[in-house]
Amino acid sequence: MWLTYNGVQRAEQYFRIRNLYNDESREVYRHIALAMRAHYFMKNGHDYLVEKGKVVLLDETDGRLKNGVKVNTGLHQAVEQKEHVKITDNQKTAASITFPSLFGLFDKISGMSGTVKGDEDEFINVYNMKVVQIPTHKPVIRKDYPPKIYLTTSEKLMHALNDAITLHKAGRPILLVAGSVENSEIISELLLDRGIPHNVLNAFNIAREAAIVKDAGQPGAVTVATNMAGRGTDIKLGPGVKEKGGLAVIGTEMLPERVKLQLAGRAGRQGDPGSSQFYISLEDSYIAKASTKRFKKMYRKLVEKRRKGAMPKELTSPRIRLSLEMLKSRVADGEVRSRKKTNKYEVALRIQRTQFYKERAKLMNNARLERTVGNWLSEGIDDFLNTQTDWSPSQLQHLINEHFTYKEVKIPDNLMYNRKALKKYLENLCTDILKDKYKTLINTEQLNQFYRSALLTALDSCWTDQVNYLNDLRIIVEPWSLSGRDPGYIYQVKAFESYKNMLREARKKAVDNLLLSRIKLNKKNQLVVSFN
Repeated sequence: MWLTYNGVQRAEQYFRIRNLYNDESREVYRHIALAMRAHYFMKNGHDYLVEKGKVVLLDETDGRLKNGVKVNTGLHQAVEQKEHVKITDNQKTAASITFPSLFGLFDKISGMSGTVKGDEDEFINVYNMKVVQIPTHKPVIRKDYPPKIYLTTSEKLMHALNDAITLHKAGRPILLVAGSVENSEIISELLLDRGIPHNVLNAFNIAREAAIVKDAGQPGAVTVATNMAGRGTDIKLGPGVKEKGGLAVIGTEMLPERVKLQLAGRAGRQGDPGSSQFYISLEDSYIAKASTKRFKKMYRKLVEKRRKGAMPKELTSPRIRLSLEMLKSRVADGEVRSRKKTNKYEVALRIQRTQFYKERAKLMNNARLERTVGNWLSEGIDDFLNTQTDWSPSQLQHLINEHFTYKEVKIPDNLMYNRKALKKYLENLCTDILKDKYKTLINTEQLNQFYRSALLTALDSCWTDQVNYLNDLRIIVEPWSLSGRDPGYIYQVKAFESYKNMLREARKKAVDNLLLSRIKLNKKNQLVVSFN
């Protein structure tokens, strides 16, 4: 999402900045974007729950709690601020990989699912895998009815509940599916008002999932659930249920096609009878998030007709059904484009990740790191000296105390303050400091262990910062599309520049680790290193 022209002007006026899109104001824009996403896209009960003063994410595919998982890039903290709970520290990503890249590491990959036939083009394009349809062991006799469409949420729910109560009285088990935890609680309240005993399966009572699923196929059982209902299991039918028509799945919201197929597939398994019926309203969140101006205009006209009593409650117009199908197709296409964009961004990360682990492997496998340490120190000194063209004695003294040694160092009076002389002096100073550290150690093996620890710590620390920067960069480059520039290209350029900067920063941190660290031997003569 992004700000309109008027929004940009208001933001610049409020924060008293001249240009919201220049480099100095990028962080302000990022926080604005995070705040808008937290308030307008992240919904309590749908995307997350607030439990015991903490924001806990919900898995959108099955409605389960994702304990210990946070949205990075600061969005999690923005949601915490929105809910007025304690703001936690922003976690840093030490490593990141997409599923296509992960699966690409294996020589052979395969998988099985009951709902991927409709996405076979994406599987061949992304994974280079063909989708082969295998017939079921027994014929599927489940009846999947066309969705029933209503104008308002209340009308939809009332008709869905009436249908469920009718089937319940006939002795059939019912699986009532809600699109979110919040809606499952609403449906539960409505069933209680009707005096219908039922179980609720959502993120609040996941501990009872096995017991609830076990009883979901018994005669007259009513189960209200989110998308998590019985995934990966068969809901066993109780005595006499097959003769009455089997399990009835009743969906109460418009859902993505694959999720809809997965839920319908809860019934009619292993050749059992069953049915699925989905109820949709034009106020469903899935529709509201993706509707166009034309669709909203049509909705307002229908509301006006309903107010005048000039239309039936169930909407049967082919135009409405076609509009909903087009909306669903548009959302699906958008999700495919989003995954393609993610994979495109992953290319830069994959190249950098491969190169980083090569550098790391060299350090791990090198038994003599003296030459490598010398190269890193030389490059680090160059980077320090490149920060300015002219150096005074006081500036050199400050540089030494900040990055080389905390001890007082007397700078020679005859030192020439040109680039070559300064570098030579600092290299000799590094040699003297390392020789002094070596006196503490027993042998060259411990010295090599110290070298490896210092270099790896510097490299790993900078790599963690680099991964986090690349995650943030995805948000930063998106506004470039408004000016006709390709965000993917901008991302690749800035990612390459940041990797070179990361290597320079790693060299400078290695200087700090090698020279400012404290080393000692414990009682077992084992090396103990403390970095600042």
